[in-house]
Amino acid sequence: MCRASLLPLLLALFITSGCGSGSGGQSFDLKTSGGATPERGWLVHQAQADGKLLFVVFECGPSTEDGFEGRLTSSYSKGRTSAELTRPDGSVSKLPGRVQLIEVVDGVYRDSERTVTLAELEAFLASKPAAYTIEELLRFVDERRGG
Repeated sequence: MCRASLLPLLLALFITSGCGSGSGGQSFDLKTSGGATPERGWLVHQAQADGKLLFVVFECGPSTEDGFEGRLTSSYSKGRTSAELTRPDGSVSKLPGRVQLIEVVDGVYRDSERTVTLAELEAFLASKPAAYTIEELLRFVDERRGG
């Protein structure tokens, strides 16, 4: 599991923004942040449009000598932003897709049909959670919603 407490040294924090059409023809901005220790790396990718969260992808796994390489790729060409996630089985999903919440932790893909708001995700990230996973995000959101 990717525990934030195991990540005392923030090695990478970067933001990639693009405005253009995603796979569904929708314009969106993509932001990525991450960190690593010599043993573990993590990335959080979030896409938004018009103040709404389109998707979030949590990634976590072992670091190598070259760092931690994520499975989400994005590009911006001819006024169009596209994002794709390569799953551990090698299949590729275009994003945004049918689900909003996605994680790949230690080579295991999971997603959730549930949805959260952009404000809820941002509050979760600001809370410096114990782990960057769908389970932790939904626990946080449920507590905030009073459920």
